[in-house]
Amino acid sequence: MFNPKLNCNQSISILSPRSRIKKEREAEIKINEFKKSIVALSKVRRAEKVEEFIDELTDEDKELFIQVCVNNGRLGLLASQEFCKQCKENKPVWDSYIGLKDIGEFTGPFRYSLDLLLWISQVKPPEYLGQRVTDFTNWIMRLHLKKADKDSLHEGKVVEQSIAGFTKLMPKKEWELVYRDPLNDRASSFKISSLLVNGDPLYGRPDLVYRYKPTNEIVIVEHKSSNMDIPCDGWPNLKAQLWAYGHIDEFQHASKVHLVGEVWGYQYGGVFRRTIQHWELKQKEFYCQSQALFEAYGGIVKDPLI
Repeated sequence: MFNPKLNCNQSISILSPRSRIKKEREAEIKINEFKKSIVALSKVRRAEKVEEFIDELTDEDKELFIQVCVNNGRLGLLASQEFCKQCKENKPVWDSYIGLKDIGEFTGPFRYSLDLLLWISQVKPPEYLGQRVTDFTNWIMRLHLKKADKDSLHEGKVVEQSIAGFTKLMPKKEWELVYRDPLNDRASSFKISSLLVNGDPLYGRPDLVYRYKPTNEIVIVEHKSSNMDIPCDGWPNLKAQLWAYGHIDEFQHASKVHLVGEVWGYQYGGVFRRTIQHWELKQKEFYCQSQALFEAYGGIVKDPLI
């Protein structure tokens, strides 16, 4: 099993800013080519032609192609294809969810160390101690980023809805979907009794929760939308959000808790998966870093797991 220690010597792709820009331009060209191909294949309407086209694609391009089909309402073009079945099963994604391998291309380590974030937290304490997990993690984000404006927040919500639509792929038979965030502000949240703020428990709603039935392991997935560089050791706010969700009362029966951060990009009218990063709740360095930030926020961890 992949050991998700916070170091950047893993066998993952590290991109320089120049390489990332080049990669984005190449992706833009491919997306436009795929859009033209989809129109042409729709006119032909012959399964063997679709098969021939798909067989010539690399594994990476196959995933991009199905995303372009989804974004352009042409998933039906693949309905009879074995390729469509493979994409729905999405083996690389499920493997990454249990820590076999991270997916995507990353920059170097996050530019702020834990010590620096804790120092900034003394200068910028939270204005409001909220009981939601996102109150805590939004505060962490403001330690190193300026506050998002209304337009950015609205754009994020729109992209979030698009991501939710694309991730409605059914899991393989050994996976069980336990929870999906309905993206409704009135929906109830999960109680987190072991994380206290002002003496009261924290509450939160992860995006997706799966149970891996063979071992009764829980996989908690949180989606983020961003075109920013993604550090190889992860964003501290994303890790802290997953850390908090890992303490949800209802999931404490699991034999192991996997925490997955999935970052999606958005451009040219569509969304696409950029990276998947995996951590385990009881990995010491991961746990202690988020615990330190939670305590700096003003929270108390009752019966820490580490």
